Amino acid sequence: MQNKNRWTNIILAMAAIVLVCLCIGSVASPILFDKKRQKREEKVKASLVKIREAQVVFEQRHGKYCPSLDTLVGLGLLMPGDIYVPYSDGMPFELEIDSMRMRTGEYMPLMQCGARFEDYLYGLDEQQVKQLTETVGNAGNYPGLMIGNTAAPNGNAGNWE
Repeated sequence: MQNKNRWTNIILAMAAIVLVCLCIGSVASPILFDKKRQKREEKVKASLVKIREAQVVFEQRHGKYCPSLDTLVGLGLLMPGDIYVPYSDGMPFELEIDSMRMRTGEYMPLMQCGARFEDYLYGLDEQQVKQLTETVGNAGNYPGLMIGNTAAPNGNAGNWE
């Protein structure tokens, strides 16, 4: 009888340890995700700032934004690696160029460049990335980091600034 109670106690202790580990994991997982996300976003922001600076130089020279990041590399305004989203396994930044007619009749060039969550958070918890994308998208915002805006002039500000 004592052996049976002893094994029951051992099994209960093991089950308690497993439950404690699961509880710690459920709390630690979002915290770890946020730390990794923050680290990755710093690199993406730095790349977007480089792209913004290159586009501003191009626009000052040509009166419009460059429609191709490859062209900015060819002109020496960007390094070849600058056109790819960090941590994305080789995905290029999304670039969109447009112009808006002002009240004066002149056209103002507009540029938007961004990286989606699913690109730079590639390899992290897919469920958390999906939830983040849905939350931001449902609020009507770009699901990631971006500079500029082709819908309205914003001075090429980043959506994190």
